[in-house]
Amino acid sequence: MELPFSKFTAESQQKICSWLADIKFKSSSGLRIKIDDDVEKTDTSKSGYKEETETTVYALNLRNASPIDLKDIEIEYFVFYEQEKPGSKEKAQKFCTAGTMSCDLAPDEQSEFKTTPVSVKERTLTFPEGSTSSYYVYPNGASNTSEGQVKGVLFRVTKPSLSGKLLIRDVKKGRVPKEKDRGKYSGYRG
Repeated sequence: MELPFSKFTAESQQKICSWLADIKFKSSSGLRIKIDDDVEKTDTSKSGYKEETETTVYALNLRNASPIDLKDIEIEYFVFYEQEKPGSKEKAQKFCTAGTMSCDLAPDEQSEFKTTPVSVKERTLTFPEGSTSSYYVYPNGASNTSEGQVKGVLFRVTKPSLSGKLLIRDVKKGRVPKEKDRGKYSGYRG
């Protein structure tokens, strides 16, 4: 025997909707998640060096493709990047930029969330004006090029479940460090 939804008590209807919301949140056919990135490059040439700056912004697109409201969604992001210091012989420094956002999504609603822009630089020493040398040399023997690179982004999308447990969906783009290595990145709080 089947009962129409309207025959259930308001409390039972709410529990059923919460249970369905948990199922739809965990399913890629219910909550659709997509990551886009926008990379902008600028070049600077000054006497003594050339520098390219690369600025990356990631956008997380969420779409509720289900007929159920998805509420209390929390988004946390971690952008991992490395930057060498010009004139240093040390390994690249490791950084992480993080942030949080939240939303509710009605059926067929979508939202976009952007990360803070992250800039890395690649600097190459060049010859000074009037010099016949092909490039400067650092007095300490460091490399003539210092590089920076954005490794990738991790978005952690969460929602409390009917049982009180936290439902988690992690989505990544790029070369996100393994979980055991993320603590080596300054600014990571995982």
